[in-house]
Amino acid sequence: MAIKINAENISKETMFLVPPSQIKTELNGRFAPHDDEDVQKMLKSFRDKGQLQPILVRKLSDHTLTLVAGFRRHAAGLLYSAEQPEFKLKCILFVGNDEEAFKANIEENIERKALNPMDLAFQVRVWKERFGKKDKEIAKIYGFTPPYISQIKKLLNLSTDIQDKVRLGI
Repeated sequence: MAIKINAENISKETMFLVPPSQIKTELNGRFAPHDDEDVQKMLKSFRDKGQLQPILVRKLSDHTLTLVAGFRRHAAGLLYSAEQPEFKLKCILFVGNDEEAFKANIEENIERKALNPMDLAFQVRVWKERFGKKDKEIAKIYGFTPPYISQIKKLLNLSTDIQDKVRLGI
């Protein structure tokens, strides 16, 4: 059961604490499974230093929270809370619609340069199918050319095995 927050108590400027298990992770633009090695490094950092950066969450219409950005921190937080049941993630409230939340997630990944070609292909699909964006608009968001976006979409036609290899950089 996801935590319900009182909108009167939380604003976008407020950092607050939430058990990791109480944050939904669907509809957030993260398609690939997390790299277990990255999550393990983040878990070690949690053990050694605590959570240094908050995650970004959004309040849904039913007052539950969904993750916008900070997927590795959230995954590590889930693991860490198994060791330390009282652990809660530092969160900042994101205020915006589905498209703005999706874009915020993408911007964080681009800043970290963690976006692999398969993640980009899946995100292009979401931009097109969910938000009705054209290749030219998507290219502008990412700073690529429309022909590049057209080519990256073709990755979605590959078999799942090949997609996994592309995602892993093999």
